[in-house]
Amino acid sequence: MLAEITTAVRGLIDTIRSADLPYHLDVNHPPQSPLAGHEAGRFMLRRDAAGGFVYEWKETPEVRALQLARRELVIAHAFGDLDSLALYLAEDEPRAVFVYPSFAQPATVRAIDEATPEAGTLKLAVQRHPTFWRWWKALGQSEEIDLSHGDLADLLLDNAEDLVEPQIARVLSQFSAARTVSYTSNLGADGGTIVSVKWDGKADSAGTPVSVPREIVVMIPPYIGAWVPGGDPALRAVLRLRVLPPEESDSAEPQFRVRWANLHDWEEAASHLLYDRVRERVGQIHAVYLGTPDATKYVLPARE
Repeated sequence: MLAEITTAVRGLIDTIRSADLPYHLDVNHPPQSPLAGHEAGRFMLRRDAAGGFVYEWKETPEVRALQLARRELVIAHAFGDLDSLALYLAEDEPRAVFVYPSFAQPATVRAIDEATPEAGTLKLAVQRHPTFWRWWKALGQSEEIDLSHGDLADLLLDNAEDLVEPQIARVLSQFSAARTVSYTSNLGADGGTIVSVKWDGKADSAGTPVSVPREIVVMIPPYIGAWVPGGDPALRAVLRLRVLPPEESDSAEPQFRVRWANLHDWEEAASHLLYDRVRERVGQIHAVYLGTPDATKYVLPARE
């Protein structure tokens, strides 16, 4: 009977003694989020062989797994040209490669492992060609722009090397030195509009008739960095010219409207040109798509 009472009292004392001790102590060092900690786990309270209470270290495996996943997600190599990306992919496991063009902006090439998207992505930004930027900015970064006779002459003379028919620049270069340009409604043999160019600015002078062509064809390479230096292919851009008659008075000079007639078709052709080039370089091993990768992880509710 005495032994039973002694055991009960001892158990009561141990219970009171352990009441001040937390059941476990979580540890994370340094004191940041669990993913940033170098050591993570908890001290678990247990009874030792002598009947006392001690803490035993238990590592938290879930935190370790999250740390590994986080290290994989930071893999995001960026390449400077397509040759470098192709060289890296040649030694890699098969991936899905997405070519994503953006209207009048650089394109993006991304390579991912769809089986383990958390392993990161490989990225290449394909820049627009300087020739494209030169023409795009000259057109006001829009589909059309209205220019004076002097601005039109400067545009063509400064970029004559891109014209399919450079002689057009020489013909319209007469606008550079012209004092005035008068509008007439006559059409030239090529469908262009006849304007009268005067160098002295006198109203009674005859002037020289100049035929403004209906359209100008320009060869513009859309991208740089996907082909060998200097070998970037160019696409045919059609610029339509229209002489706008003066509205204020008979003495006012006409404006020249320049419109990139096939801009949207040109952009689509540029997208497929880049897609074909990427598939040529890496398509033997990897699947290449025209589009952008996207993945979202959903946590679905458990079924009851």
